[in-house]
Amino acid sequence: MAERMRLTDDGLATLYSVEFNQYYHSVRGVLEESEKVYVGLGFQSKIKDNECIDIFEMGLGTGFNVLMTV
Repeated sequence: MAERMRLTDDGLATLYSVEFNQYYHSVRGVLEESEKVYVGLGFQSKIKDNECIDIFEMGLGTGFNVLMTV
């Protein structure tokens, strides 16, 4: 699988998959995407409803989203 690296608008790197013609993260910003999608819309919205939550991460990849959530 051929991949190319690109810096996103926030200066972090993402990979581009030639096979799927798609970036792995938003080119507008890896940090912003993680904070909004995984932390804000995912984790924070669930923690408001429950005292205890279970987190299942499938396809850990670089672990960036897990680190951002912690």
